[in-house]
Amino acid sequence: MRLIKRDFVLFLALAAFSCCVVATAYAQGANAITSPRDNAVVQGAVLIEGTAAGPDFLRYELAFFKEFDPRGDWVVFATGDQPVVDGVLTTWDTTVGRDAGAPFYLDGTYRLRLRVVRQDSNYDEGFVLGISLSNEEPDLTPEATPEAEAIASPIPTSALGLPTQLPTLTPFPSATPRPTAAREQTPAGDQDAAPEEDGSFLDLEGEFSLDQIKSGLCMGGGITLGFFGALAAYLMLRNTLRLFLSRMRSWFSR
Repeated sequence: MRLIKRDFVLFLALAAFSCCVVATAYAQGANAITSPRDNAVVQGAVLIEGTAAGPDFLRYELAFFKEFDPRGDWVVFATGDQPVVDGVLTTWDTTVGRDAGAPFYLDGTYRLRLRVVRQDSNYDEGFVLGISLSNEEPDLTPEATPEAEAIASPIPTSALGLPTQLPTLTPFPSATPRPTAAREQTPAGDQDAAPEEDGSFLDLEGEFSLDQIKSGLCMGGGITLGFFGALAAYLMLRNTLRLFLSRMRSWFSR
């Protein structure tokens, strides 16, 4: 009985080690965007780097989503039909239309999505969140104000170096009380027509897909079935070996 328990524990350890090795190899070769990273600040022409490859590779797609416009949709801006491993996937030109005064990419926060499509039309996806696009350069030139001109103008002085006339200080305007807005009474009949607030589900749009969840469930089920299948084969092989050894002993003992 102790021998059986020891063999079973050893088998579980070997199976767990094999699963870890397979998971590590899969993670190292996973398709993903490596640059830019989450919460990066970009402008101009942005190099999108990463890995888009794997068995039965067909093509890859790059798309963006405006986080400041949750009612929008994903927009594909680049595709490729050749696998890429730790290289440049495309160049994201965020200055399109800016010279004409009608920029296509407004400053704000974006998400990027890499979709790698296989020959059977299934695909893997990877996301980068919180990318801040900042192409607008702030105007750092101070505006000329009467107060600034008064400070810049020289003050006349006497022969002793003392000012002949002190400038008159402009008093600060008194604070104007803020008017209290009357609360508007909403008729009871219009309560049903009030717009519903958008939930947080729209902010998570695109992070998960049904195909991605199915792929994860199938992978987990396959690993589980493979584990139990290996365990059953091990037990059958052990019983067969013991039966064979028992018959050999009885044959030699004659």
